[in-house]
Amino acid sequence: MQLAARFLLALCLVPAAALAHAGDAERPAASPAIATAEDLLRALETAGDDIRTLSADIRYDRRFMLQGDRHIRDGRLYFRAPSPEDGAQAATGRAFAVHFLTLRIDDRLQEDPQTWVFDGRWLVEVRPAQRTFIKREIAREGDDFDPLRIGEGPMPLPIGQRADDILARYNAELLPPGDGLDALPPFLADAHQLRLTARPDTDTGDELREVRLWYMRDTLLPRMARTINRARDESYIVLLNISVNETLPEDAIDTREPPASEGWNVRTERIDDDPEGAEHR
Repeated sequence: MQLAARFLLALCLVPAAALAHAGDAERPAASPAIATAEDLLRALETAGDDIRTLSADIRYDRRFMLQGDRHIRDGRLYFRAPSPEDGAQAATGRAFAVHFLTLRIDDRLQEDPQTWVFDGRWLVEVRPAQRTFIKREIAREGDDFDPLRIGEGPMPLPIGQRADDILARYNAELLPPGDGLDALPPFLADAHQLRLTARPDTDTGDELREVRLWYMRDTLLPRMARTINRARDESYIVLLNISVNETLPEDAIDTREPPASEGWNVRTERIDDDPEGAEHR
């Protein structure tokens, strides 16, 4: 489970996540006055309230400092938020899936399909080429679990989270958009940059040295994110061709097991299982 959680941590908080070209779809309104990191975090508490679904093309770019390798995966991201009618169960209704299609290692491009899905309770890893399906229980049924909460879920991102909770665990700085970059890309010229580092007096368990997130000033949508872990590896994600509040494909966020008759290696790991005692069939 640790490897999967690390992957999604790197995927959704760590990297450079850019929500670009959202078109005319309904988007959250920005706070008119943001002068500090706390101002931004408090505005982000409600910035995603109007987003029910989001989909986008995704590029995940990870650069390994020690090995000198660079891996780039391309695919599609889907996100689903609960409806207001869900009330107290809103946090547990958040779900997402990433369907990768190709992998580029340095100059070599290859097909390498794999899918990661989280439905609020189960994290599923699917590798069709190896006919492998691994289903990991991340939260028990009925748990108050938010997959976006920093330090808790596999998809942490400070949207819809309480500013006080984040500030209790992390130092937060509001920086100029070009701070920490060799050159400022044009699409970040009108962005807030938020830098998060773990507070020395708290144990967050993070493997990250630093998280930088960019949000557009007019909408507060995430535009880019970048992280550096303790090994100094850098991860980036770019999201393009975004659709907001449109109907997702029926199988976009699907954790159902493939039929046993199709020859898949299916493994289920429950929270209460021994590390060596996961269910197999």
